[in-house]
Amino acid sequence: MTQKAFLPETWRELCRSQPLWRELLPGKSWFGIDPRTYPGRLNQLCESKKLAKARALIAPLGREDLEHLERLAEVNRRQAGIVSRHTLITNVSAPLALALGLAQIFPDWVDRIMEPPHEILWTGALVAAIAGILATVQHAQIRARQAEDLHDLIVCQLSIVRHEETKLTATSA
Repeated sequence: MTQKAFLPETWRELCRSQPLWRELLPGKSWFGIDPRTYPGRLNQLCESKKLAKARALIAPLGREDLEHLERLAEVNRRQAGIVSRHTLITNVSAPLALALGLAQIFPDWVDRIMEPPHEILWTGALVAAIAGILATVQHAQIRARQAEDLHDLIVCQLSIVRHEETKLTATSA
C-alpha cells in the first residue's frame, strides 16, 4: 500500500498544513502562556483547529506509512529546535554582547552618538533592529513549536494504530 511517491507529497502537505500567519495573531502566547501547559494538552493536540488538516492527512495512513512519517517528523522537529536556538543566540545574545562590549570599550563614543541630533537616528535604528530581532526569533519559535506539534500528532496517531492492531490480534487469537 505504501507508494514511494505518495509519502513525499503527504509530507509536503503536512508541512504546509500549519500556516505561519495564524500563529502571529495576538494571543496568550504573546504573554508567555502556552496552552500546552494546561492538563488537557493531549486533547488540545488531537482536537485543535490548527492541526485539523494534518489530522485529516494522516488519519487514513497505515502503520508503515505512519512510522515513516514519524521518522521524518522527528528529524524535522530536531532540526527546527536547533535552528530556533541558533536564531535566539545569533539575534539576541550576539547583538547584546556587541552593544555592551562597545559601551565598555568606547564609552565616550557611545555617549557622543547618543546625544542630539544623532539620538533620533540611533533610537530609530534601535527600534527597527529590535522589531527585526523579535520577528526573526518569533518566526523560529513558531516553526519549532509547529514541528513539535506535527511530530507529536503523528506519534499519537501511530500509537492509536498500533493499539488497534494489538486489539485485533488479541481478539482474533
